[in-house]
Amino acid sequence: MRKALSLVAALAAALALLVLLELGLRLAGIGSSSADSKLKYQQVFLPVMQPDVAADGRAILRAVDPRLPYQQVSSPKDPRAQRVYFFGGSAMAGLGFSPNVTIAREFERIAGPCMAPNRALEVVNLGTVALPLKKIRVMVEDVLAHGQPDLLVVCAGNNEFLELHAQKYALATASPLDRLVTLVADTNLYRLIRRPPEVDPQDLVDVHAGLEQNDARVSEDVMIQKVKVSKEEIAAVQDQYAADLTAIARAAREAGVPLVLMTEAVNWEWLGREDLPADWPTELVPGWKVEDGWTDVHGVLNERIAKAADDERYQWSYRRALMRRSIGDKSNIKWARSDFRAALNTDPHLRRATDDMANHVRRVAANEDTILFDTITSLMATAHQGIIGFEYFYDYVHFTPRGAALVAGALVRGLVDQGLLPPGCAELSKANDQAYADPAGPPPPDGLPDFLTVEEWRGLGLEPARALDRDLWKYNAAVAELDAHLAEHPDDWRALVYRGNAAFFRQDGAAEAERDWQRALELGGDEQAIGRNLELLAAQARPKPD
Repeated sequence: MRKALSLVAALAAALALLVLLELGLRLAGIGSSSADSKLKYQQVFLPVMQPDVAADGRAILRAVDPRLPYQQVSSPKDPRAQRVYFFGGSAMAGLGFSPNVTIAREFERIAGPCMAPNRALEVVNLGTVALPLKKIRVMVEDVLAHGQPDLLVVCAGNNEFLELHAQKYALATASPLDRLVTLVADTNLYRLIRRPPEVDPQDLVDVHAGLEQNDARVSEDVMIQKVKVSKEEIAAVQDQYAADLTAIARAAREAGVPLVLMTEAVNWEWLGREDLPADWPTELVPGWKVEDGWTDVHGVLNERIAKAADDERYQWSYRRALMRRSIGDKSNIKWARSDFRAALNTDPHLRRATDDMANHVRRVAANEDTILFDTITSLMATAHQGIIGFEYFYDYVHFTPRGAALVAGALVRGLVDQGLLPPGCAELSKANDQAYADPAGPPPPDGLPDFLTVEEWRGLGLEPARALDRDLWKYNAAVAELDAHLAEHPDDWRALVYRGNAAFFRQDGAAEAERDWQRALELGGDEQAIGRNLELLAAQARPKPD
């Protein structure tokens, strides 16, 4: 008995010592994980831009992460060049389209031609799918140290809760032993004595299709049934977001590099992959018809909103927004905007940047004397009825071609006002806005499903309607369909050009792009477009593969 008591006392003393040690490490900030993420697909790889030598002997910096399209800039930078880096998550990366359908590419397309003679514009898009701001901060600091930037543009906020949701879901569905292991692994002491295994960047990418969902990701609707996020937890995430914004602003100021902080605009009209049926009011008032008016529906909606649980209120706010927009007078449109935003801000999925996040961006920009580009205000000014929706987004946060182009145009005008771009860029941006009257963008010539030149190709493959499809992974599907189509129709030169375009953007795809384009020429393909593609590939002078 005495031995047993001694053993218990020894274990208790050891546990107390470990607890004290953990508390000490946390107070000292040793082993802290504030910049780390437990999600494999949220890792970043440094240096962001790696020194290399091109095939023609030129020294270059090239993007390292294979999730990014191939990008290179000269090293050392030409002092006459203006180098701009864009940072963000999948909205900045242009998920769903080729790298042409991005804010960064449209910015380059508008501002490049208006630069002063002998002053080149170099644009690098480091937008990476699923990254939260704390990981973007790491990338920004690395680029400031090694990338020779002249301007930084940061837009993030949609991915801040991914890690918290994944952790809570894993704990909610884990066995007791797995929970214990997870809790131990989340201590500063554990992180201090055992570094996590390094992730191979290539593990995150399927080289034939782009980004691969190879981490087990659960649908949002399933996840929020298992996971509840408290107001205190939401506030903690937002506080970290504000702290990271502040750190980025201060790092840029210390380096003497202008920084643009963008608010993250999202689709207010989003409720899910499918819209509500036209007769949705009948679920509230059986037998309802349009000619009955909205009085009874309005009364039921007010009651539902007042009584709804926190994680259900957004659905009723959304429906009231639809009702008020349908009524259509000035007062109801104003309230519709308010309801759409209320639905956004109470959505338990937490996959869209909220108004609180935007307010943090605005405050940090003001407090740190940093350039603010208010994407939300900009889009509201041009949106029908001031409601930001499917005019600009094909899903909940990802831009249509028109959305990316209009944001880029407004950003260009904002930088002209700041004296960071020549005045002539403003006129070019306005002309660009007019070209994008349709959400899908200007149509390709001659009835083609997509543009042939790699500079304009949108990544639609052989299906133009894909432009507004709500599928996040439609670009991957388009490339896979090209492979399948060419297996049956190997002499379709247009499909060969499109597949070559997809390969062009892959970091290891130069040889495949050249092969497909040369074969398309042999088959009588468009010499002008294909020739231009080959010129661009040669001009990149990519390093020879190992």
